[in-house]
Amino acid sequence: MGLGNYLGKKSEREYQERQREKEGWEVDNFPEIEREEVRQTLATMGFGGDGLESALQVISKDKKVWVEFMMRYELGIVESDEITPAIHGFATFLSFFSAGLIPLLPFLIPAAGSVALPLSIFSTGIALFAVGALRGTIYPKSWFRGGIEIFLVGSFAAAAAYLIGFFLQKLITTFV
Repeated sequence: MGLGNYLGKKSEREYQERQREKEGWEVDNFPEIEREEVRQTLATMGFGGDGLESALQVISKDKKVWVEFMMRYELGIVESDEITPAIHGFATFLSFFSAGLIPLLPFLIPAAGSVALPLSIFSTGIALFAVGALRGTIYPKSWFRGGIEIFLVGSFAAAAAYLIGFFLQKLITTFV
């Protein structure tokens, strides 16, 4: 997951860089066509008459501003100076590793014995609820509703994974 996230973010940045280079080339080589595109975009934003022409002059005066305008409003690309793809990938790895460790921890404790499975299920449920509750504080919903939502989705995913594994085991033992 971490490597996949790293590659995805890296590809996204490379795509944005190529589009920025392409827009810069178009501004240099086809300035009138690019000005007309800016004019049309400004018109759809409600600019008209002298205001439209003034905005067009301000935007097209500075190549960096012009290319940024085209990236954002023509292509819909909003670049950010967020963390690097490597840090993104590593954070994803750590998140999946630590979340994946929660259901395994009870099995790593020798004293858990026969209560390892129920303890694993319980601790995973608590962790799912906690993640959902935290999510609920970020998005406009109650922490309790967010907790229940993630708990139910996670429980469904766990049950589905268990059933798939159960049926695959039966299928394999039938043919082997």
